[in-house]
Amino acid sequence: MFSQHFTLRSRILTLGFVVTIICLLANLSVNIQLTLLTIIMLVTGIPHGSLDFYLEEQRYAKQKRRINRVVFFAKYLLYMLVYGILWFFLPNLSLIVFICITAYHFGEIDWILKNNKILNSILIFIYGLLMILFIITNHIDDTAPLIYVLLKKCFTIMQIVTIGANILLCCKIGFCIIMAFIFTVRKSINWSLRDFNDFLMQTLLIYVICTLMPFYLSFTFYFGIWHSTLSFDVIRRQLNFTNTMQGWEKMIKKSLPFVIIAVFALLIFSFFNYLSFFSSTVLTSLIVGIAVLTLPHLQVFSKAVRAASIINQRNF
Repeated sequence: MFSQHFTLRSRILTLGFVVTIICLLANLSVNIQLTLLTIIMLVTGIPHGSLDFYLEEQRYAKQKRRINRVVFFAKYLLYMLVYGILWFFLPNLSLIVFICITAYHFGEIDWILKNNKILNSILIFIYGLLMILFIITNHIDDTAPLIYVLLKKCFTIMQIVTIGANILLCCKIGFCIIMAFIFTVRKSINWSLRDFNDFLMQTLLIYVICTLMPFYLSFTFYFGIWHSTLSFDVIRRQLNFTNTMQGWEKMIKKSLPFVIIAVFALLIFSFFNYLSFFSSTVLTSLIVGIAVLTLPHLQVFSKAVRAASIINQRNF
C-alpha cells in the first residue's frame, strides 16, 4: 500500500511509526511529552481551526450569497460563551456533548470516501466515537486524573479507571464489529474492496501507534499531527491553495492573525478557569479551553466538507 500510494496519510502514519520506535527505545519524560504537545498544538492543532471564516465565506460565495462578518463572529463567540458557561456548571454533560460532536468530526476526517447516504453518516459517527473513546481510555491511568477533575462530584479516580477499562474493551470489540459490518455493506456506501482494505490498514496502524506511544504523545500524534494535518489539507483544497510549499505558507500566513487571537483567548480562559472553583489543574483547564474553541469550528468545518464533498476521493 505504501509503495504505490505514498501520499499524505501514508506519510503521517510512517512518521507515527518512527516516533513510536523512538519512544520504545528512549524513555521520554512527561515534561518532554508535554513540551512536544504544546509545540504541535501551536503549529497545527489550533491553526487548523483558524480559517473557519474563510471556509464559511467561500461556502456563501458558492451559494451566491455574501457573508456578514459581524454576524459570523458574533455567532462564533456566542457559541463559545454558552459552551464555556456550560462547562462551569455542568461539566459532566459538557464532556458528553464534546465527545459526541467531536466523534463525527474525527470520523469524517478518518473516513476514506464520503457520500450523502445516511448509512455512511451513521458509520462515520460510530467510528469516530470508537476512536475518541479509544484514545481516552487506552491510557486510562494517565487520563483518569484529568477526567476526575471534571467529574469529581460523580466518580472517584478508581471508578473512572474501572469504567475506562470497560469502555476500552467495548471499543476493541466495537472496532471488530464495525469493520465486519463495513465489509458487508461496502457496496451500499460505494466502497470497493480496495477501499475497505485501505481503511482497515489505516485503522490498524493508528491503533498500534496510539497503543505503543505514551498517552500525551499518542494524543499529540492523533489530534495534533494526524487529524490536524488532514484537516489542513481539506481546508487547503477548499480554499484553492496549491499543494506546494508556497501554497502551504500562504495558508499558514492567512491563518496567523486568528491563531494569535485564539491562543490569547485560550490563555485567558484557562487562567480564569484555573483560578475558579471548577478546575484545579492547568492541563485540564487548557483541555476545556480547547473544547470551547472547538465547538464552533466543528460546525463550520463539517458544513464545508459536506458542501465541497472533498473527502469523496481516495486519500491513500
